[in-house]
Amino acid sequence: MDFSIIKTQILNNRRTFRTPFKVTSMCFSPQKDLIALGSKTGDVMVKRTSWKMIWKTNVSMVPAVGTECKTDSPVTAMHFSPDGRFIAAATNKGILHLLDVETGKIRYSVK
Repeated sequence: MDFSIIKTQILNNRRTFRTPFKVTSMCFSPQKDLIALGSKTGDVMVKRTSWKMIWKTNVSMVPAVGTECKTDSPVTAMHFSPDGRFIAAATNKGILHLLDVETGKIRYSVK
């Protein structure tokens, strides 16, 4: 299994973490207690800053309303909502997915 290494500064402590995929995007929650990671295969994973995984889902083949997905789409950008309840994950095919932080379920997809 190929592991990528993320070097980041979490809460003023420099630490190195391993991930099960190559990370293409990442963001911290507004409260700085969660980190969201996106991959080139369309995986979105949310972990606590202690590195305990909360959930992982794949958005690469999820179509937006009125579109089709026939090939994988990497996650190219992510951002938490100001209240920390949702994550917006964008793919290189121009599809934006809105995910529930608690459950990892996709609530809405648009192109």
